[in-house]
Amino acid sequence: MSKGILQKRVEIQGLATAILLPSVGVFGGPIGSEVGELGPLTSVVGIGLFQRTVLTLQRAGIRQLIVLSGPDEEQLKHSLAKGPRVTIPVRWMPMREFPIDDPRTWEALATEVRGFALIATVNGVFSRGLIEQLRQDVRDGHAIVVAQPRPQPDELP
Repeated sequence: MSKGILQKRVEIQGLATAILLPSVGVFGGPIGSEVGELGPLTSVVGIGLFQRTVLTLQRAGIRQLIVLSGPDEEQLKHSLAKGPRVTIPVRWMPMREFPIDDPRTWEALATEVRGFALIATVNGVFSRGLIEQLRQDVRDGHAIVVAQPRPQPDELP
């Protein structure tokens, strides 16, 4: 079997797709709804969190993005268009048609994904190395959860 075919098979079976939730958290709560909270368009060192997430995933080897977008879809598309070049395909699925609490949404997403998928929000910054490590560590039948805990009331400034 040639190396090209072998590499393609590994990519299809591996972690090559990311599903981004720019407007909600992984467990459904809104992002950036409170004053002072970070949202997908919040700029950190000159680049928005959504755009930074997309570029990090691209650089880490993710080959396809599916974005479950909220009312800020056009702004998010614009942020990608005006920034550094995104070379991987991005599929936009509006949450009004594909609500995250509807099992049919996840059934539809399952038909779009070959292999494993990373489900991520964009309310934080993570490294390329983390995504590369997740791509290596993913195993059939296992879930890997990487989360930032919410600060407890006694930890707030």
